[in-house]
Amino acid sequence: MNKNPVVIFLVGPTGVGKSAVAMELAKRLRGEIISADSMQVYQKMDIGTGKPSESDFLKIPHHLISLIPPSRNFSVFQYRSRAIRKIREVLNRGCVPLVVGGSGLYVRSLLEGLSEQPQGNLAIRLKLERKIKEKGLLVLYERLCEIDPPTASKIKPQDARRIIRALERIELSAKKPSEGIHQKKSLSELGFNPVVFGIIRDRPELYRRIEARVDQMFRRGWVAEVKEVTQGRISKTAAQALGYREIRNALMESEHNALAPEGLEDVKSLIKRNTRRFAKRQITWFKREKGIQWIFWEPHESIKQVCNKILAVSPFYAA
Repeated sequence: MNKNPVVIFLVGPTGVGKSAVAMELAKRLRGEIISADSMQVYQKMDIGTGKPSESDFLKIPHHLISLIPPSRNFSVFQYRSRAIRKIREVLNRGCVPLVVGGSGLYVRSLLEGLSEQPQGNLAIRLKLERKIKEKGLLVLYERLCEIDPPTASKIKPQDARRIIRALERIELSAKKPSEGIHQKKSLSELGFNPVVFGIIRDRPELYRRIEARVDQMFRRGWVAEVKEVTQGRISKTAAQALGYREIRNALMESEHNALAPEGLEDVKSLIKRNTRRFAKRQITWFKREKGIQWIFWEPHESIKQVCNKILAVSPFYAA
């Protein structure tokens, strides 16, 4: 039997009910929740990212939520470092860490580790961006093809962000990305016992929940939240948050920075469609990952019943 301390992961698509199950598990196991959501790290972006309510925060400790302003970028490397530190802190308190979220790369960074990469350099990045404006993206892509063909073969010629990052890494480290970089240790190699559960529902039921959730977010004041968040500078990573760009674009196209009923329904429909597509991509990602124990949530089952399913196959005894 593995004697290393257990770290439970709860993953799955948006809207499936991970947060509710995590709350119930945390109550039963004396657990603390560590978010694995790449957008919940941002302050003020509360409604659209589905952050826990104030009452949830009071009932169960939550970590890695509302860390930084939307004006700052946040990387998976920063996440991994903070998450491992929080896991250790939770265990030192005699509690069970519950890593909960749908950001597949965040989850993988903990379970499998990450390759060490040099920190970004703004001066180099700006220089490369200027070259794109002056000579075109194809010139940079051809340069990458000459320097590091294996890396270039994995990047589309139109993908400016990845081309710039690859050239930036080469200039910073004097090493080709394809040559490989030191791999940080997996969670198991660090002395933990990760146990990963994935929650899944029937697809029509999941989509129904997603649509109801989007409607609820608008009722709670999502449009006003987007107005506040986008008043100032918003970072590239924060700008990727689902729904914020759609609402911002709709506001910019409207008169008086307000949405008429027809415009509101249009943007709701767009976000619902994009969220369904996003959930489908999440399912595809996690289905490819190894070691996930899948728990199917039947339409008639309660949160407690789903928790019972998880505990029945977990390393813990549920009274």
